[in-house]
Amino acid sequence: MKVEEAQKYCNLMQESKHRTKVIGSLLQGKANLGFLPINVESLYLQFRKTLELIAFGSLIANREKYSEARAEYASDWNAKKVLKLVERLNPRFYPKPINQVPVTGEKYKTELKPVTENFLSRDEFEILYDRCGGVLHSENPYGNTYKYDELWAEGLGWAVKIRNLLNCHTIHLVDDADRFFLIQMGTGKPTYTLFEAVK
Repeated sequence: MKVEEAQKYCNLMQESKHRTKVIGSLLQGKANLGFLPINVESLYLQFRKTLELIAFGSLIANREKYSEARAEYASDWNAKKVLKLVERLNPRFYPKPINQVPVTGEKYKTELKPVTENFLSRDEFEILYDRCGGVLHSENPYGNTYKYDELWAEGLGWAVKIRNLLNCHTIHLVDDADRFFLIQMGTGKPTYTLFEAVK
């Protein structure tokens, strides 16, 4: 991933921050569209768009290999399919959530510790993606009805998991075990730092 691509990745993460802000406003009742079904549909639309940003971020980080495997990559839109192809090319493609833990006795040092729970896992990505797809279609009057109360109640849990995944995470590049990018969402614009193994 080159500097321009790292900046493109951060731009996607900035958009995801805007979308998670809308998610928070909906869940806190600051944005209310008047009817539970419409609030739920709006919430899950923002989830879906955020998942697509995560998938396209993975594509950016692995674009060269992805474009070799799929010439039409610029027209891809299905996040699940993008992730599956990127995963075949780079099994370590999915963002790895990190906590920055201060080192005792060291004023400016932190350790990068993996987040081990309550973040959106790769498997949960697909579950949420499918759930979003279901909610974003009108109900068939002869099919099952949507359980809007349940979908709304699940929303906070999904929002927390997405935030915990993206807040501070690493991106590992294909065929490059010695380097990774640390992405920090922060309170302003997302930033990146390249880490390389010292030999």
